[in-house]
Amino acid sequence: MIEAYLELPSSLLRVIATHLGFWPGERHYQTKRLVEIMLTDSVTPLLLLGDLNHWSVMHTYNSFYSLFDAVTRHRSYPSVMPALALDRILSRYGTVLIKSRSVREAYLVSDHLPVIATVSID
Repeated sequence: MIEAYLELPSSLLRVIATHLGFWPGERHYQTKRLVEIMLTDSVTPLLLLGDLNHWSVMHTYNSFYSLFDAVTRHRSYPSVMPALALDRILSRYGTVLIKSRSVREAYLVSDHLPVIATVSID
């Protein structure tokens, strides 16, 4: 994971980018660690971005996703004919997802489509 605090004119924005592992046990451990890291700062608006590799039954990760105010769910994999929403943007602590989409035009560049979002900070 990569973590950064961005200084904006009106506030700070915490951004965490990650790429979770392929194997369920590995993802479970990584998700647990992400939650621990996220909870070290429960004030600064937060965006979590990345390939979460959650393609299995969603209820497995309900406790993780319940920590967020909004979660994108755009199909992003495989890029040629997207069927799975592996790549996500998640917001927390006053960061509002206004709109989001996957970028279908990028299918020749990667096996995943990028997900982009417009956000606002309360």
